[in-house]
Amino acid sequence: MDSRGFHLILAGGGSASRFGRDKLWIEVAGKPLLLHALGPFLRHPGLRSGVVTLSGEGLEEKAARLAPHLPGGFKIIGGGATRALSVFGAFRTLAPDGDDLVVIHDAARPCLPPPALDRLLDLAREDGAVIAALPVRDTLKSVAGDRVTGTLPRTDKIQEQTPLVFRAALLDKAYARPEAEWRDLTDEAQMLEGMGVPVYWGHGAPENIKLTYPEDLPLIEAVLLSKR
Repeated sequence: MDSRGFHLILAGGGSASRFGRDKLWIEVAGKPLLLHALGPFLRHPGLRSGVVTLSGEGLEEKAARLAPHLPGGFKIIGGGATRALSVFGAFRTLAPDGDDLVVIHDAARPCLPPPALDRLLDLAREDGAVIAALPVRDTLKSVAGDRVTGTLPRTDKIQEQTPLVFRAALLDKAYARPEAEWRDLTDEAQMLEGMGVPVYWGHGAPENIKLTYPEDLPLIEAVLLSKR
């Protein structure tokens, strides 16, 4: 078995409120966005099992559409009231061993390059908790409404992406805390940061774009078409 073996949580249970409709089933470069997001993981020899979370509306129909594309051992579940609760439900469904690696990826990021995934898995095997990120390139400003109030140093800033890769025992420890402490957090690294657990980062990729707004779609399509 590949030494970088892992379990996957593909987080697709959000409301897509900023996009305006269910973006995961938009046809891009010949197939639904969701299948592009799954691709790098399904092709990886280290994949052991996985859970895909989907929004609850029309879940049975979505699951029936997705299931033929998944290998044995994969499960599809409805998302929770928050992103954190969705990932928690998926983690409990996986039930990995403590030393196993769990990879958490946004289902709306369809352009993850395989070398970035390998890089993060290697780092997580050593460090236990790793996020994909890029150094901040643009100048950052603080504001109050429409007024600029200052300039922030960017030398100690990074822009987080996914995947996030954690040793399962660390997630178990985090989820043992009261739900109120983590249910509204926007990523799992925050749980570990709050516990004083060191979290490291590895380089993601500029093309690892998340589909958040409609104007992101042409760039994502161009990236996917360039990989054909």
